[in-house]
Amino acid sequence: MNERLDHRPTRIDLHHLNEMLHNFLMMFRPHAAEPQQVEDIDWEDGEIEDQTEGPAR
Repeated sequence: MNERLDHRPTRIDLHHLNEMLHNFLMMFRPHAAEPQQVEDIDWEDGEIEDQTEGPAR
């Protein structure tokens, strides 16, 4: 009883297997945190010197 019932050769699609493995593993990848905007700096009050223009002479 160790004969296979289906006598067709087994065909493995390595490309499809690779895609399935890749998609599975990508579920566990660490997601990059989105950069947070710094909104608590008040440029107008001189808390940080305005560096958009060259140094005053």
